[in-house]
Amino acid sequence: MRGWNLSGSLSKPVIDAWEQLSDYGLRSIDLSSNAITGSIPRSIGKLTHMRSLNFNLNRLTGSIPKEISELAKLEHFYASFNSLSNPAGSTQPLAGLFCMKEPERLYSLILRANNFTGTVNMSHCEGLGLLDVQDNRFYGALPIGITNQNLISLRAANNMFNSSIPEALWRLPQLATLELPNNDLSGTLSPYMGTVNNLVNIRLGNNSLRGTIPGNVTTNSQMLLLELQDNPLLYGTLPDVSRMVGIRTLDLHNTSISGTIPEALGSLPYLERVDISLTHMLCCENQSHADALAAQGIDKLLPSFLRFNNRIVQFDTTRNVPMSDLDPDQPTDVLCGSVERRRQPSSVWNVLDLPITNSAVTRQKWSIGPLYSFYKNCTCTPAYVQDTQSRVPVNITQAWCDNPAIPDNSCPEAFIFRCSLKHPPQLTLAQQVALGVAGAFCVVLLAVLANTCMAHASKMRRYYIRAKTRLQGTPKHGRMSLVVTDIEGYSEIFKRAPEVMFRALVMHNGAIRAAKYANCGFVLEQEGDSFTLAFHNAFDAVAFCLQEGDSFTLAFYNTFDAVAFCLQEGGSFMLAFYNAFDAVAFCLQAQQALLSLQWPEGLGMDESALPSADSISARRPSRLQQRLSQLLTSGTRRRAQQLNKSAAGNTVSEGESISLHVSPSRQLSQSLAARLAGLKTPPTDPALFAGLRVRMGICTGDVPSGTPIKSSALFQLAKVVSDFGNGGQVVMDHVTFAAVKESLTVLGAVEAGGINYTRLATHRSLWTSLKVALGCTSPLDPAEEAVVLDMEGDAAGSSSGRRQRDWSSLRLFQVLPAALTGRAHVWHNQLNLKDGWRPYDMPYFDAGLSNSSMALQQLPAVTMVFMSAENPEQLVRRRVQEGDLRFMVAFASPVAALEWCLVVQEAAMYLPWPTEPVLLYEGCTVERDAQGHIVFRGPRIKMGVCEGVPSSIFPDHEGRADYHGPAVNMAARYADKGAKGGQIACSLELAQKPGFGSFFTMANIGGMQIDWPEPVWCYAAALLAACLLAVYCWAKAKPTVYVVDFSVFDPPVSWKFPKAMIRKVAEANNSNPHAERHVAPEHIDFMCRLAERTGLGDETPVLPETHLGDITMAGTALARSEFSRTCITTAEALFNKTGIRPQEVNFVITNCSLFNPVPSLSAAVINHFKMGHRTRGFALGGMGCSAGVIALGLAQDLLQAHPGSLALVISHENICNATYTGCDPSMLISNVLFRCNGAAVLLSSKRHHARSAKYRIQHIVCTHMAADDEAYGCVQLTEDDARITGIKLKQELVPVAERALRQNMQDLGPLVLPASEKLKFAASYVLRRLVKSGGVLAGVLPGGLVERQYIPDFKKAFDFFCIHTGGRGIIDALEKHMQLSRKQVEPSRAALYRFGNVSSTSVWYDLAFIEAFQGVAAGQRVWQLAFGSGFKFNSSVLVANRAAKAARLKQQQPSSYVAQ
Repeated sequence: MRGWNLSGSLSKPVIDAWEQLSDYGLRSIDLSSNAITGSIPRSIGKLTHMRSLNFNLNRLTGSIPKEISELAKLEHFYASFNSLSNPAGSTQPLAGLFCMKEPERLYSLILRANNFTGTVNMSHCEGLGLLDVQDNRFYGALPIGITNQNLISLRAANNMFNSSIPEALWRLPQLATLELPNNDLSGTLSPYMGTVNNLVNIRLGNNSLRGTIPGNVTTNSQMLLLELQDNPLLYGTLPDVSRMVGIRTLDLHNTSISGTIPEALGSLPYLERVDISLTHMLCCENQSHADALAAQGIDKLLPSFLRFNNRIVQFDTTRNVPMSDLDPDQPTDVLCGSVERRRQPSSVWNVLDLPITNSAVTRQKWSIGPLYSFYKNCTCTPAYVQDTQSRVPVNITQAWCDNPAIPDNSCPEAFIFRCSLKHPPQLTLAQQVALGVAGAFCVVLLAVLANTCMAHASKMRRYYIRAKTRLQGTPKHGRMSLVVTDIEGYSEIFKRAPEVMFRALVMHNGAIRAAKYANCGFVLEQEGDSFTLAFHNAFDAVAFCLQEGDSFTLAFYNTFDAVAFCLQEGGSFMLAFYNAFDAVAFCLQAQQALLSLQWPEGLGMDESALPSADSISARRPSRLQQRLSQLLTSGTRRRAQQLNKSAAGNTVSEGESISLHVSPSRQLSQSLAARLAGLKTPPTDPALFAGLRVRMGICTGDVPSGTPIKSSALFQLAKVVSDFGNGGQVVMDHVTFAAVKESLTVLGAVEAGGINYTRLATHRSLWTSLKVALGCTSPLDPAEEAVVLDMEGDAAGSSSGRRQRDWSSLRLFQVLPAALTGRAHVWHNQLNLKDGWRPYDMPYFDAGLSNSSMALQQLPAVTMVFMSAENPEQLVRRRVQEGDLRFMVAFASPVAALEWCLVVQEAAMYLPWPTEPVLLYEGCTVERDAQGHIVFRGPRIKMGVCEGVPSSIFPDHEGRADYHGPAVNMAARYADKGAKGGQIACSLELAQKPGFGSFFTMANIGGMQIDWPEPVWCYAAALLAACLLAVYCWAKAKPTVYVVDFSVFDPPVSWKFPKAMIRKVAEANNSNPHAERHVAPEHIDFMCRLAERTGLGDETPVLPETHLGDITMAGTALARSEFSRTCITTAEALFNKTGIRPQEVNFVITNCSLFNPVPSLSAAVINHFKMGHRTRGFALGGMGCSAGVIALGLAQDLLQAHPGSLALVISHENICNATYTGCDPSMLISNVLFRCNGAAVLLSSKRHHARSAKYRIQHIVCTHMAADDEAYGCVQLTEDDARITGIKLKQELVPVAERALRQNMQDLGPLVLPASEKLKFAASYVLRRLVKSGGVLAGVLPGGLVERQYIPDFKKAFDFFCIHTGGRGIIDALEKHMQLSRKQVEPSRAALYRFGNVSSTSVWYDLAFIEAFQGVAAGQRVWQLAFGSGFKFNSSVLVANRAAKAARLKQQQPSSYVAQ
């Protein structure tokens, strides 16, 4: 009943049943490995015929009942790993229980790991052979006497025995194992210790033994283990060990043994571990002798068979122990080299006259403290230097010298090895200068690179947008921009001079078409002299109109082609653009291109046709302006009532003001406008016009889907906008202006040949940004921008014959290139208004500040009013930005300005403010005076008024007049600092001007000091912060992870396991009488047939211990041995190959599915290599054959999160514990396929490995299908019907693997496939959809498209394929599915043939084959494909960092592997 998961207690009926069965021959009961609770019942005494009782690994409590003494025939009693304890009040828990009737009957008594305490005496059990009382709390004398002549094994470790070891113990002839560590035994070691010939294991560590080691102990040739560690009072020298030929472990750690290491230890054939650290063994008599030997070579301090290696261990030299034995957080500054066995030539023989092999040498592990060599193998860390000034004696040696219990306690001359901190080196002046120059050079280089990137960013972006726009073709619907071009006077000129006009028209059409192509336009209509063009965005449309440069000429092979071109295009175009930018750019480019052409003489376009300044008619005042004048002359209350009525239903939006339609806020005289961009050119400068004058109109809007462009309202509106312009004007609507107003700087660089990126780069460079930040130049130079002027708002009347339109009013803007701003003074406000249109708002040139016909030598004085709302945060319900609820208005006189302020203050009270959002806020409520009149209602408006001469006037970003100067700044200060809500603040000088008292009452609100800001250096600080932030982001970017190198386990010859051995091992197991399970003959035949079909060769590796014997012999010890012999040795080879010390590794990651011990495998690696205390370990378990790539991905994530680190990945699958001994065929497959394996990969995120590393990780894509029940259960570690554990493979494995592969390829494809393969896949997908939909193409396209989805050719993305060696069928399926060549699957087939299914390490065996026989060139890509239980399909993409040439010749390639 072993391991049946039984629970409950042992009740009396159960014992009665056993008693009845004992009459029929029941003699042994095994209840181990269950969950039985309660105590052992007293009725157990009825089982008088019982010979063996096994209660191991249960949950029994209480004491062992006395009735068990009735079992006179009991030979074996096992009760380990329970919670048994003493009877109440007893200190002898085993007294009177065993051997009371037949003393020689009991042979085995195993009571390990219980709660017994007190004394124990088993000397009366004369036949006792095995006694195990480990892990209890026994004390007193040892439980054995001279009467126990048959005793073979005594295990009493981890108790509190505090007597000496009796002499009788050494006189027991059969004693083979004596394990008494971790007690408090005292006394000396008896001289009879070596007379027990059968004694092979002696463990007496961590006691209080004293004296010397008897010399006859080392004469026992069968001794396997001698552990005397942690007995500090053991002294003397080590006896002659040359006769201990069987010794494997010798541990004298922390004893007072002295002398040197005997040379005889080097000739012991089976020696594996020696620990003499923390002893008083010294290589030399004194320090001077050690110095002399070290001068000849440091290895002279060791015996001839030992040497120092490169593995460094951190030591605390004060206590002479490694740092791993101390507090891991304690810092150290001393590094000492470790010791290893020297490789021996083949001529070296051991004491058995057998050659010492190098494999036996590498197994030996030596632990020798640095004191042995007088610290000659120790150095200081790089930041420290050896301290030779203060020499302190070694304290442990001094303690030994002062101990009176140790005779002949003479002290050798030895001192502590100490290090002190280095003083930083002082740089010379030349070094400091060189360092400064190098730093300055790096800064300059970075600045140049940043300047280049910033200067050319817009050019690259523009090229990309144009290429994408051209691919879209002519716009059909949605948002677009239309441009209509028309030649002014086209018909009259053609009638007057047809031949000249013909040549001019050819030139005109060529310029239009060139500008159209440069700005991604599309011709929609050509009618006579008019073009209608479409642009995808408004920018291209404006750039088209602004373009200038060299003449655009068209070459034709003959006159016929030229005439045909002219007649086809005519003089008028309509073009479409996808965006407003392209449309505007087109217009700007075309205007400048037309200006630069060499027009033929005789066109008749003389300067007399240009309008003069005197001929420009003054604008009529608008009705709102007339209404304001009436309000100013009426009574206050009447004014408010009428204004309230006129404003009813209107709301004031952000950025607008009540003054917008009633004041000359955007007016400017002709002479003021002449100062635009610093122009000195007279309005009639001939350079402004040449040849044909083409007016252009730009309109942006949406065309509904299904509506032809020519039938849309946008098309008609574009023609109307074009008709408003005069020859040479570019007019656009407000939608186009809103789309391009943030791109005026780019449009300012539009010339005849397109955008001048060289000129634009000077304004986008880092140097310009620095000058702006330092205040050396203005952030935006208006002279370099395209100029936009707000022309006017025009409303459509209701004249007869005009059909109803979707639009009734237009806001028009004029756009001019920077070189042609003089044209604005030619036309001023003049637009070509048609019948039925009337202006409703004032344009840019209707300033009214002075007579428009007067030529002023300087700018006149203006009065500026600045107004804002008090506490604007309450109104906008968000954080207030600069400009929110702030307005600026300009007036020709102070009286008009103050009158306007009064009207606004009073009118604001009668606006229809909403009650809920506004009037309920504090500061906006209604307040009345004593007479009940309203004095406050709604937002409190504060105003500042100041008069002065502006320093400059430019069009702002809305095309309005923008004033600059002290008066503007002072008005803002008056409003912000001087006025409160409801007040109008101005200077005293302004208030005392004549005529003010008749309109209002003044009050002195006190003086105010304005703190003018100093030159702002905060821009430089902000730029520096931005640079630092950029450097920080660059430093924090995820680093590249490199595969420095890797190694795979290369098994020795003795590990070879031919396929025929499967039958031999199974038959040998069946003939073994001690084997727990036998293999049925039909199962042997099945495994042999399977081995012949799976593609395995006769050299696959298997542990030599499993070649013959019991196949169920596997255990934890053998599994650990397999891991050490396969993976630890592979990691050592990797470190030797790379030259990197194990102590430099920051992360250790192991993956093994079937063997997950405690401590973990990663801890075993850290322990073996004595890595630092900061090394972090990760052990992945149960993840199947794909765990190798998962571990690689985990290492990549860790290294990217910790730049500058190293990670060691060890992949392994333990085979000795995976043997299945049942009869389920689906679970026998793993016995045939899997073989011993191991792979070690060293990864780095250090930048200096960018050149030396073999590969870099490009992508890792993991596909996990555990959410699918079918995929989850297709590969499982489970039990069969006989409760035997094994790996079960289900039939669903193949379809699940196909789905996982398909999903993984879909995720990986977009990352690695070339564009051609992506397009083919997309086209195939679309065509299959069309055919399946049953549409028009269903009968045209071949039906095969429905059945076949195009599979991308991954061979175009990768150069090498590392396929998991799961079996020949898997490799064949992937070869067929991915259409791989024979050479591309050769690495996987060869690895399967030579090494078998090596689980998660297979992708590294494949890559090792590629490097050895095919070679890898720099830049080539490797695809590693791994899949396993879960179900998981994982891919890793590696890019070769450097070339790895084939290490073997062509004729040595394993072609036989693939052939067989």
